[in-house]
Amino acid sequence: MNRAQPDEALLLTFEVGDRLLGVPATLVLEVSREFTVTRVPGAASAIAGVINFRGEIIVAIDMAHRLGLDDPGEASRALCIFLAAEQASIAMLVDRVLPMRKVSPTMIDKAIADSASDRLLRGVVRLPDSLLTLVDVGELLPAIERSRSEITLKAPSVAGPLE
Repeated sequence: MNRAQPDEALLLTFEVGDRLLGVPATLVLEVSREFTVTRVPGAASAIAGVINFRGEIIVAIDMAHRLGLDDPGEASRALCIFLAAEQASIAMLVDRVLPMRKVSPTMIDKAIADSASDRLLRGVVRLPDSLLTLVDVGELLPAIERSRSEITLKAPSVAGPLE
């Protein structure tokens, strides 16, 4: 097993478009190719829909849309990473999952957030042949909460009990 030392973080790495990203392995519940996304009318563009994950309905985020990538193309979101965040479980739709990687805190440079999609990025690790961007899972939640509120506001109300 690829265990991290006490001063290192173990990250699950993945690709979305041409970007190499990572999340703490401790948050990962499962990676799956077998999932069904149910579209939700009125949801934000980054919200692909909802997924039934072990009996829990969770929001699925299209990471290409969330990162603001040009013409992401739905066909490429072939994998789903299920995460346990502080407030709710989350599903991230990604292109490819790569091996776990150990990262020391001294390797992480602070990310500069100029736009909404940049606030999703917690830091950057310079690798010999690329950059590994760390995803701030907590920043995924505000988009989910806004989307849930919008969906609730648009849902039709029932005037009285059904008879």
